[in-house]
Amino acid sequence: GGGCTTANGPAHRDPTLWLLVLAAAGIEICSDGVKKAGQGLEWHPAGIYNFPLNIMPDHEHIYHAERTPEWVEAWVKRYHWSDDFGSDSYPVDVWTDKVLAQLQHNEANGQVSHLILHPLTMYLCDRYASAQRILIYLSQCETVHMQDLIPQANTLHTMNTERTLKCR
Repeated sequence: GGGCTTANGPAHRDPTLWLLVLAAAGIEICSDGVKKAGQGLEWHPAGIYNFPLNIMPDHEHIYHAERTPEWVEAWVKRYHWSDDFGSDSYPVDVWTDKVLAQLQHNEANGQVSHLILHPLTMYLCDRYASAQRILIYLSQCETVHMQDLIPQANTLHTMNTERTLKCR
């Protein structure tokens, strides 16, 4: 078979070093970070496309395990934590409603949604009941795998290069 050309990143605040390493290893597209208004692939100067999450992440925004309201409040205060969706966390049913609304909004606007569901987080919250609600919705949508975005990425890179060359 072929080699791996896509990767998931650790969502560092500045992913440049991570993306440089991935690009040097032949990775063409990485999923790193959170960008609420993200609409797909973004070229990074490290030489790789990034595809940030544009749907509210689960782990950071759901109360579960030690992530009680008190714990989250202390964490946000201590580390000044926030992402593009803010610093709030929610009960899993409220978070799920928000995610479904975001998915529906993106679908209605022809945008690719990019989300992450951590199995352990979803299990601890409600033994996958909320994940099931999301998966039922997603089963009605077109699925695009990151691997399938590589031809689009190559076309975009060529267009960006040509545009850069024409501007000089």
